[in-house]
Amino acid sequence: MDLRRELRHLRCLVAIVDAGGFTDAAIDLGISQAAVSRTLGSLERFLGVRLLHRTSRSVIPTTAGVQVLAHARKVLPRPIWRRHDPHPATHAAVALLTDLYRQRT
Repeated sequence: MDLRRELRHLRCLVAIVDAGGFTDAAIDLGISQAAVSRTLGSLERFLGVRLLHRTSRSVIPTTAGVQVLAHARKVLPRPIWRRHDPHPATHAAVALLTDLYRQRT
């Protein structure tokens, strides 16, 4: 698995956990729910372990999933804007950056 592909897979895992499910992760990533499912399945096959316990209502990281998730959060840049980010400072930062950008153009 090349680095760019691995990062895409890790980004998908983080999105699933952060969004709380495959459908919302797909919306956040701008891809189909089926693509999210395939991407996670590919990562699980590559690693040889299940990363998430899946039910119809939730996804919970397995022990291996917690470890891979911690690694993913270290290597992936934290996006400025995430739909599910509860921290109000994120929204304020986005508003500030938007205003600064508008002033430049």
